[in-house]
Amino acid sequence: MRIETLKDQARRHEQQEEWHEALELYQRAIEEQGHDQHADISLYNRVGDLQIRLGDLDGAVSYYTQAIDLYIEAELPNNAVAICKKVLRSVPGRAIMYRKIGQIRASQGFLTDARQNFLTYAEHMQEAGEIEEAFRALIEFADLAPDDVDARMAIASQLESHGRVHEAVEQLLVAYQRQAVLGRGEEAESIKQKILELSPHAIIPEVAPSEQEVFGFETTALGDGLSTEELDVGAELGEIEIGAADAVAPVEGFGAWPEETATGEAEESAGWEAQAEAGEEAVWSGWASPEAGEDDVADGAADTVVAGKWGESF
Repeated sequence: MRIETLKDQARRHEQQEEWHEALELYQRAIEEQGHDQHADISLYNRVGDLQIRLGDLDGAVSYYTQAIDLYIEAELPNNAVAICKKVLRSVPGRAIMYRKIGQIRASQGFLTDARQNFLTYAEHMQEAGEIEEAFRALIEFADLAPDDVDARMAIASQLESHGRVHEAVEQLLVAYQRQAVLGRGEEAESIKQKILELSPHAIIPEVAPSEQEVFGFETTALGDGLSTEELDVGAELGEIEIGAADAVAPVEGFGAWPEETATGEAEESAGWEAQAEAGEEAVWSGWASPEAGEDDVADGAADTVVAGKWGESF
């Protein structure tokens, strides 16, 4: 049976609120389209919606996740982000979606939004007692945003405060090397002294500034202009807002994260949330050409930035 016929029949069942029948037909349509490079990715979302309605949350997340991966593969990252957010709204306890959004945003160059989502994921992991996973996520972000030396320093500070001196020194060495490469001699020397305080016998390689980095590259450091002394280690985490519909309750967690305004990124991101919501409707309701809805979403930029902080301590 042709895919369009299956979809038409599924829609008729939906109109009659015959959800099980509609679900079966949409799943058959997915099987029929197989690995077609022009596959209708929004079918996966529709199946997920129906499974939510029928109470099968795990099944819904499975299909939503497939849609996310397919949108990334199709180079439609904003569509993928929109579905990640849908999972966060619809299915409790799926904090992994914050990390996924962070990874997608980092790949787009929206590092402020990426940082906020990695931080939120880490806070949830800390709440669940998964401290190792929390640190892994924060270090992953620091690796994705190497110019954000202040973030790296904050991670090192947290590692030190938890007695993980060797790991703290590893992070400080990375921060030192980055500052040296960028030609920030005073900052590099300050980090070097901190390393030697923690590990007097540490071997610190001499790093010459890179001419390309110093003169030909504009960094994207998210905390540029903040010294480590300005980090409010005792601050509590305020309400984190990821777009208009994804407010997260305050969480006690890590020490302070360097704040910034990221005005350029914020200006670029203006209007994204409204465009994304419009795009979701275009992709997920009706059955006009799915490309139209995808384009609506893909035209958006990053979400509105709301700077967050780590809480007091683990």
